[in-house]
Amino acid sequence: MLTQVDKNNSKDRPETLNKICHVDFHIEEIQPGKKDKLGNDIMQVLWYGSNYIVYKSGYGVCVHFSNDKDIEKAQRDALTIISPELCELRYLTSQMRGDGLSLYDFNIAQSIMLLLENKTDDAVRIAKAALDLAVIRTTADNTIRYVRSCMQVASVLIVAVIVSAIIAHNAVPDNLKRGIEFFSTNSHVYYSVAAIFGVLGAVFSILTRIQDFKMKPCQQSYLNDLMAGLRVGIGLIGGAMLYLIIEKTSVGKAIFSEEFLRSWRCAALLGFLGGYVERLVQTVFQRTGNAIEDSFGTPVQKARDNKSA
Repeated sequence: MLTQVDKNNSKDRPETLNKICHVDFHIEEIQPGKKDKLGNDIMQVLWYGSNYIVYKSGYGVCVHFSNDKDIEKAQRDALTIISPELCELRYLTSQMRGDGLSLYDFNIAQSIMLLLENKTDDAVRIAKAALDLAVIRTTADNTIRYVRSCMQVASVLIVAVIVSAIIAHNAVPDNLKRGIEFFSTNSHVYYSVAAIFGVLGAVFSILTRIQDFKMKPCQQSYLNDLMAGLRVGIGLIGGAMLYLIIEKTSVGKAIFSEEFLRSWRCAALLGFLGGYVERLVQTVFQRTGNAIEDSFGTPVQKARDNKSA
Protein backbone atom coordinates (compact mmCIF):
# COMPACT_ATOMS: atom_id res chain seq x y z
CA MET A 1 0.00 0.00 0.00
CA LEU A 2 1.47 3.38 -0.98
CA THR A 3 1.71 6.00 1.71
CA GLN A 4 2.15 9.74 1.69
CA VAL A 5 5.72 10.83 0.98
CA ASP A 6 7.52 12.32 3.95
CA LYS A 7 8.10 15.89 2.80
CA ASN A 8 10.51 16.56 5.64
CA ASN A 9 12.82 13.78 4.47
CA SER A 10 12.53 14.55 0.76
CA LYS A 11 15.95 16.21 0.72
CA ASP A 12 17.55 12.92 1.76
CA ARG A 13 16.12 11.05 -1.24
CA PRO A 14 18.10 11.22 -4.46
CA GLU A 15 15.21 10.00 -6.60
CA THR A 16 11.80 11.40 -7.28
CA LEU A 17 8.63 9.65 -6.13
CA ASN A 18 7.88 8.46 -9.65
CA LYS A 19 11.21 6.71 -9.91
CA ILE A 20 10.99 5.24 -6.43
CA CYS A 21 7.60 3.67 -7.09
CA HIS A 22 8.98 1.77 -10.09
CA VAL A 23 12.18 0.50 -8.49
CA ASP A 24 12.18 -3.20 -7.68
CA PHE A 25 11.94 -3.49 -3.92
CA HIS A 26 11.85 -7.02 -2.59
CA ILE A 27 9.88 -8.23 0.37
CA GLU A 28 13.08 -9.40 2.09
CA GLU A 29 14.17 -5.77 2.44
CA ILE A 30 11.31 -4.93 4.83
CA GLN A 31 13.08 -4.96 8.19
CA PRO A 32 12.75 -2.78 11.31
CA GLY A 33 15.21 0.09 11.32
CA LYS A 34 15.44 0.25 7.52
CA LYS A 35 13.42 2.22 4.98
CA ASP A 36 10.55 0.99 2.87
CA LYS A 37 9.98 1.53 -0.85
CA LEU A 38 8.97 5.16 -0.35
CA GLY A 39 11.81 5.91 2.02
CA ASN A 40 9.74 5.88 5.23
CA ASP A 41 11.36 4.45 8.34
CA ILE A 42 10.11 0.95 9.19
CA MET A 43 9.26 0.91 12.89
CA GLN A 44 7.80 -2.56 13.43
CA VAL A 45 6.75 -5.63 11.46
CA LEU A 46 3.23 -6.61 12.50
CA TRP A 47 2.61 -9.68 10.34
CA TYR A 48 4.64 -11.96 8.10
CA GLY A 49 2.61 -13.54 5.32
CA SER A 50 3.76 -16.12 2.81
CA ASN A 51 3.94 -13.47 0.08
CA TYR A 52 3.39 -10.13 1.86
CA ILE A 53 4.42 -8.23 5.00
CA VAL A 54 2.32 -5.85 7.11
CA TYR A 55 4.42 -3.30 8.94
CA LYS A 56 4.25 0.01 10.81
CA SER A 57 6.04 3.06 9.44
CA GLY A 58 6.02 6.72 10.33
CA TYR A 59 2.80 7.16 8.36
CA GLY A 60 0.88 4.30 9.86
CA VAL A 61 0.30 0.67 8.97
CA CYS A 62 1.40 -0.33 5.46
CA VAL A 63 1.70 -3.53 3.47
CA HIS A 64 4.41 -4.65 1.08
CA PHE A 65 3.05 -7.00 -1.55
CA SER A 66 4.52 -10.08 -3.16
CA ASN A 67 7.62 -9.98 -5.35
CA ASP A 68 5.59 -11.74 -8.04
CA LYS A 69 3.96 -9.09 -10.21
CA ASP A 70 0.83 -11.10 -10.93
CA ILE A 71 0.25 -11.89 -7.25
CA GLU A 72 0.98 -8.28 -6.37
CA LYS A 73 -1.68 -7.08 -8.78
CA ALA A 74 -4.24 -9.48 -7.30
CA GLN A 75 -3.35 -8.34 -3.78
CA ARG A 76 -3.73 -4.68 -4.72
CA ASP A 77 -7.12 -5.36 -6.29
CA ALA A 78 -8.25 -7.20 -3.14
CA LEU A 79 -7.14 -4.35 -0.89
CA THR A 80 -9.47 -1.89 -2.62
CA ILE A 81 -12.36 -3.57 -0.78
CA ILE A 82 -11.37 -1.97 2.52
CA SER A 83 -9.08 0.83 1.32
CA PRO A 84 -11.71 3.57 2.00
CA GLU A 85 -11.94 2.54 5.67
CA LEU A 86 -8.16 2.22 5.94
CA CYS A 87 -7.56 5.69 4.51
CA GLU A 88 -9.94 7.32 6.97
CA LEU A 89 -8.60 5.24 9.85
CA ARG A 90 -5.08 6.40 9.05
CA TYR A 91 -6.24 10.03 9.05
CA LEU A 92 -8.26 9.76 12.27
CA THR A 93 -5.54 7.94 14.17
CA SER A 94 -3.03 10.59 13.10
CA GLN A 95 -5.21 13.12 14.95
CA MET A 96 -5.17 11.12 18.17
CA ARG A 97 -2.69 11.13 21.00
CA GLY A 98 -2.01 8.50 23.62
CA ASP A 99 -1.88 4.73 23.95
CA GLY A 100 -5.17 4.20 22.13
CA LEU A 101 -3.45 4.73 18.78
CA SER A 102 -1.72 1.34 18.89
CA LEU A 103 -5.08 -0.43 19.11
CA TYR A 104 -6.19 0.98 15.77
CA ASP A 105 -2.82 0.16 14.25
CA PHE A 106 -3.34 -3.50 15.07
CA ASN A 107 -6.94 -3.35 13.84
CA ILE A 108 -5.72 -2.05 10.47
CA ALA A 109 -3.02 -4.73 10.31
CA GLN A 110 -5.56 -7.39 11.22
CA SER A 111 -7.93 -6.28 8.48
CA ILE A 112 -5.18 -6.31 5.85
CA MET A 113 -3.97 -9.73 6.97
CA LEU A 114 -7.45 -11.27 6.89
CA LEU A 115 -8.16 -9.78 3.47
CA LEU A 116 -4.96 -11.12 1.94
CA GLU A 117 -5.69 -14.51 3.52
CA ASN A 118 -9.02 -14.56 1.64
CA LYS A 119 -11.14 -13.91 4.74
CA THR A 120 -12.89 -10.95 3.18
CA ASP A 121 -15.98 -10.83 5.40
CA ASP A 122 -13.95 -10.78 8.62
CA ALA A 123 -11.63 -8.12 7.21
CA VAL A 124 -14.53 -5.87 6.23
CA ARG A 125 -16.23 -6.26 9.62
CA ILE A 126 -13.09 -5.39 11.55
CA ALA A 127 -12.28 -2.41 9.32
CA LYS A 128 -15.80 -0.99 9.69
CA ALA A 129 -15.86 -1.60 13.45
CA ALA A 130 -12.47 0.07 13.87
CA LEU A 131 -13.64 3.08 11.86
CA ASP A 132 -16.80 3.36 13.99
CA LEU A 133 -14.74 3.29 17.20
CA ALA A 134 -12.27 5.81 15.80
CA VAL A 135 -15.16 8.15 14.98
CA ILE A 136 -16.48 7.82 18.55
CA ARG A 137 -13.03 8.56 19.95
CA THR A 138 -12.52 11.57 17.67
CA THR A 139 -16.01 12.87 18.47
CA ALA A 140 -15.22 12.77 22.19
CA ASP A 141 -11.92 14.59 21.60
CA ASN A 142 -13.68 17.27 19.55
CA THR A 143 -16.28 17.75 22.28
CA ILE A 144 -13.63 18.21 24.95
CA ARG A 145 -11.83 20.74 22.77
CA TYR A 146 -15.10 22.63 22.32
CA VAL A 147 -15.72 22.80 26.07
CA ARG A 148 -12.11 23.85 26.64
CA SER A 149 -12.58 26.72 24.21
CA CYS A 150 -15.70 27.80 26.12
CA MET A 151 -13.80 27.79 29.41
CA GLN A 152 -10.91 29.76 27.95
CA VAL A 153 -13.18 32.43 26.50
CA ALA A 154 -15.14 32.60 29.77
CA SER A 155 -11.96 33.15 31.79
CA VAL A 156 -10.80 35.93 29.48
CA LEU A 157 -14.19 37.66 29.54
CA ILE A 158 -14.50 37.52 33.33
CA VAL A 159 -11.04 39.02 33.81
CA ALA A 160 -11.80 41.67 31.18
CA VAL A 161 -15.07 42.67 32.88
CA ILE A 162 -13.44 42.93 36.31
CA VAL A 163 -10.54 45.01 35.01
CA SER A 164 -12.90 47.23 33.01
CA ALA A 165 -15.11 47.83 36.05
CA ILE A 166 -12.16 48.78 38.21
CA ILE A 167 -10.72 51.12 35.59
CA ALA A 168 -14.10 52.69 34.77
CA HIS A 169 -14.81 53.57 38.40
CA ASN A 170 -11.22 54.51 39.19
CA ALA A 171 -11.34 52.52 42.38
CA VAL A 172 -8.49 50.09 42.67
CA PRO A 173 -8.87 48.63 46.20
CA ASP A 174 -5.80 48.73 48.40
CA ASN A 175 -6.85 45.68 50.33
CA LEU A 176 -9.48 42.97 50.40
CA LYS A 177 -11.76 44.87 52.76
CA ARG A 178 -11.95 47.94 50.55
CA GLY A 179 -12.50 45.67 47.56
CA ILE A 180 -15.50 44.03 49.19
CA GLU A 181 -16.94 47.43 50.15
CA PHE A 182 -16.45 48.68 46.61
CA PHE A 183 -18.35 45.81 45.03
CA SER A 184 -21.08 46.03 47.69
CA THR A 185 -21.89 49.76 47.57
CA ASN A 186 -21.30 50.95 44.00
CA SER A 187 -24.51 50.41 42.00
CA HIS A 188 -22.76 50.70 38.63
CA VAL A 189 -20.77 47.60 39.40
CA TYR A 190 -23.96 45.54 39.46
CA TYR A 191 -23.94 45.46 35.68
CA SER A 192 -20.45 44.03 35.78
CA VAL A 193 -21.64 41.44 38.29
CA ALA A 194 -24.57 40.58 36.00
CA ALA A 195 -22.22 40.24 33.03
CA ILE A 196 -19.83 37.96 34.95
CA PHE A 197 -22.64 35.71 36.13
CA GLY A 198 -24.04 35.78 32.60
CA VAL A 199 -20.77 34.20 31.45
CA LEU A 200 -21.01 31.63 34.26
CA GLY A 201 -24.61 30.89 33.29
CA ALA A 202 -23.63 30.29 29.68
CA VAL A 203 -20.81 27.95 30.74
CA PHE A 204 -23.17 26.10 33.07
CA SER A 205 -25.69 25.74 30.24
CA ILE A 206 -23.00 24.24 28.00
CA LEU A 207 -21.74 21.85 30.67
CA THR A 208 -25.22 20.54 31.50
CA ARG A 209 -25.70 19.52 27.86
CA ILE A 210 -22.22 18.27 27.07
CA GLN A 211 -23.60 14.82 26.20
CA ASP A 212 -25.78 16.37 23.49
CA PHE A 213 -22.77 17.61 21.54
CA LYS A 214 -21.92 15.25 18.71
CA MET A 215 -19.01 16.85 16.92
CA LYS A 216 -18.11 14.06 14.57
CA PRO A 217 -15.03 14.25 12.34
CA CYS A 218 -16.93 15.58 9.34
CA GLN A 219 -18.25 18.44 11.53
CA GLN A 220 -14.89 19.44 12.96
CA SER A 221 -13.97 23.01 12.02
CA TYR A 222 -12.10 25.97 13.42
CA LEU A 223 -15.49 27.71 13.38
CA ASN A 224 -16.50 25.51 16.33
CA ASP A 225 -14.09 27.53 18.48
CA LEU A 226 -15.72 30.70 17.17
CA MET A 227 -19.14 29.32 18.03
CA ALA A 228 -17.94 28.45 21.54
CA GLY A 229 -16.76 32.00 22.07
CA LEU A 230 -19.98 33.36 20.57
CA ARG A 231 -22.15 31.40 22.98
CA VAL A 232 -20.18 32.59 25.99
CA GLY A 233 -20.29 36.15 24.64
CA ILE A 234 -24.06 35.88 24.28
CA GLY A 235 -24.19 34.88 27.95
CA LEU A 236 -22.24 37.99 28.93
CA ILE A 237 -24.51 40.31 26.95
CA GLY A 238 -27.68 38.47 27.99
CA GLY A 239 -26.84 38.70 31.68
CA ALA A 240 -26.19 42.44 31.60
CA MET A 241 -29.21 43.17 29.40
CA LEU A 242 -31.62 41.16 31.54
CA TYR A 243 -30.52 43.02 34.66
CA LEU A 244 -30.86 46.35 32.83
CA ILE A 245 -34.38 45.53 31.67
CA ILE A 246 -35.55 44.31 35.05
CA GLU A 247 -34.01 47.19 36.98
CA LYS A 248 -35.13 50.03 34.72
CA THR A 249 -38.69 48.91 33.95
CA SER A 250 -41.83 48.73 36.00
CA VAL A 251 -41.91 44.97 35.54
CA GLY A 252 -38.87 44.53 37.74
CA LYS A 253 -40.17 46.90 40.38
CA ALA A 254 -43.44 45.02 40.47
CA ILE A 255 -41.67 41.72 41.09
CA PHE A 256 -38.75 42.71 43.32
CA SER A 257 -38.30 45.26 46.05
CA GLU A 258 -36.20 48.36 45.41
CA GLU A 259 -33.64 47.20 47.94
CA PHE A 260 -33.23 43.80 46.30
CA LEU A 261 -33.01 45.29 42.81
CA ARG A 262 -30.03 47.38 43.86
CA SER A 263 -28.03 44.54 45.33
CA TRP A 264 -25.32 42.32 43.93
CA ARG A 265 -27.50 39.28 44.71
CA CYS A 266 -30.16 40.41 42.27
CA ALA A 267 -27.53 41.24 39.65
CA ALA A 268 -25.95 37.80 40.08
CA LEU A 269 -29.31 35.99 39.88
CA LEU A 270 -30.59 37.84 36.82
CA GLY A 271 -27.18 37.70 35.15
CA PHE A 272 -26.98 33.94 35.60
CA LEU A 273 -30.48 33.48 34.17
CA GLY A 274 -29.67 35.77 31.24
CA GLY A 275 -26.54 33.75 30.49
CA TYR A 276 -28.27 30.42 30.88
CA VAL A 277 -30.85 31.17 28.19
CA GLU A 278 -28.08 31.29 25.56
CA ARG A 279 -29.22 27.74 24.88
CA LEU A 280 -32.12 29.28 22.94
CA VAL A 281 -29.61 30.41 20.33
CA GLN A 282 -28.10 26.92 20.24
CA THR A 283 -31.58 25.47 19.75
CA VAL A 284 -32.05 27.57 16.62
CA PHE A 285 -28.69 26.42 15.23
CA GLN A 286 -29.43 22.83 16.10
CA ARG A 287 -32.82 22.81 14.38
CA THR A 288 -31.26 24.33 11.28
CA GLY A 289 -28.39 21.86 11.36
CA ASN A 290 -30.66 18.85 11.76
CA ALA A 291 -32.44 19.83 8.57
CA ILE A 292 -29.29 19.84 6.46
CA GLU A 293 -26.86 17.45 8.18
CA ASP A 294 -26.70 13.71 8.51
CA SER A 295 -25.46 11.81 11.54
CA PHE A 296 -22.55 10.11 9.75
CA GLY A 297 -19.06 10.61 11.08
CA THR A 298 -17.10 10.35 7.82
CA PRO A 299 -17.81 10.32 4.06
CA VAL A 300 -17.03 6.57 3.86
CA GLN A 301 -19.64 5.79 6.53
CA LYS A 302 -22.24 7.74 4.60
CA ALA A 303 -21.28 6.14 1.29
CA ARG A 304 -21.41 2.64 2.77
CA ASP A 305 -24.82 3.33 4.31
CA ASN A 306 -26.23 4.62 1.03
CA LYS A 307 -24.86 1.58 -0.77
CA SER A 308 -26.48 -0.85 1.67
CA ALA A 309 -29.80 0.98 1.61
